[in-house]
Amino acid sequence: MRVFRKTAFAALLAAMSVTACQTEQTTQAGLVGVKREQRMAISAQALEDTANKQYSELMNQASQKGKLNPDPQQFARVKRIADKLIAHGIPVRMSCQSGVCGTCVTTVIDGMPDHRDHVQTPAEKAANRTITVCCSRSKTRRLVLDL
Repeated sequence: MRVFRKTAFAALLAAMSVTACQTEQTTQAGLVGVKREQRMAISAQALEDTANKQYSELMNQASQKGKLNPDPQQFARVKRIADKLIAHGIPVRMSCQSGVCGTCVTTVIDGMPDHRDHVQTPAEKAANRTITVCCSRSKTRRLVLDL
């Protein structure tokens, strides 16, 4: 009976872990020359919640140490690219909004992206040919995208 319980419990855990994973297409075919699937053991919402919590903790620590830059122009410059595009009425295809799905991958024409995604490989990021606009920013004052 004990062996049956252990086996049933192990089977239940395996089934839960498989059903908890989500499959996402991380890049559009031909966009960056790579087509791959990504398996996530947690939901995109749980990932976003964890990132938001960690960001809040980091901001609180920086605030307590007096390390935050109160300049509103600096804050506006480092906002996500997607936020700026949407504010100007430009539609942006997004899903996760945290750089894990690849839905918003956009071609870079000029400028240097500040990659903050988890979709592109280090080689793709170094090439600076594409950017995930949902979470990334620009390292240069001017970033030209193929919208």
